[in-house]
Amino acid sequence: MPQVFNQLQSRHQTAKLIFMKHTSGCFALFLFLLTALYSCQKPAGEPFFENLLGKWQIEGRQIVETWQKGSHPDTIYTAQVVENINGKFLLREQIFVTRQNGQIVYNAQIKRQKGETASSVPFKLTSVTDSKAVFENPQHNFPQKITYELKDNNKTLVTEVSGSMDGQPQSFSFVHHPKK
Repeated sequence: MPQVFNQLQSRHQTAKLIFMKHTSGCFALFLFLLTALYSCQKPAGEPFFENLLGKWQIEGRQIVETWQKGSHPDTIYTAQVVENINGKFLLREQIFVTRQNGQIVYNAQIKRQKGETASSVPFKLTSVTDSKAVFENPQHNFPQKITYELKDNNKTLVTEVSGSMDGQPQSFSFVHHPKK
């Protein structure tokens, strides 16, 4: 009887070891799949920004806004706003959409007169869908809100700049079309 008991105990320990190896293997596989799934998720707003890529000309003006993917891990997308004045192309603004502390931030860098350095103004992404992104900075003098909206099956881009100036609500918008 003790021999049968020892055999049963040995088999039990072997089964326990096999179960533990199998369970840890399944757990490792689960962690791998979870990590892979998480890394495949698109960042917030990616469908919107993917549709924004390319050149957009402001209706009735010689101003082109060119969007492209960022080249730095924290810079998701960039844009340059260039104006054609009498055949000379002048860089008016650079835009950097970055990831900062888990948030997406729109950084507008307005070009100043010669000799002045450009300052960067951050606007946090407060709302995004596949066709619209809203960025806000309530502390900025003007604007406090910048809205980009794709319309007409991504054939029209409307940029609205709004907020309060001298205590009065102000807003203006630009209509852009793809430039070929």
